[in-house]
Amino acid sequence: FTWAMRAYPRMMLFFYAPWCGHSRGVEPEVKKAAELLQGNVAFAKIDASLEVEVAEEFGLSAYPGLFLVQKGGFEEFGGRRAGAAIVDWVRSKVGPALEVVDRTDQLQASGSTGL
Repeated sequence: FTWAMRAYPRMMLFFYAPWCGHSRGVEPEVKKAAELLQGNVAFAKIDASLEVEVAEEFGLSAYPGLFLVQKGGFEEFGGRRAGAAIVDWVRSKVGPALEVVDRTDQLQASGSTGL
């Protein structure tokens, strides 16, 4: 787990328990979000019933749990457990993977210091 945290600057963690009905229900939605965010955010599926110390480190209080990890910190997703809602929330936190600008003034307005 630690190597993955170092390897990926942005990661969405899906904590689940195999016996949990809510976890099984949310899993297809998490997979949809992972497909839509591929290349921008990595996704990890963690069996919190086995990885108890990791779950405790994130303060997991119920199954399932979704956490966005980036820039050395993390934030729990508390929205509707649907693929589109997960994607919208993650994008609001990390921004787009690529923003195309066609004028220099747009580039300067976006906060870029140039190439």
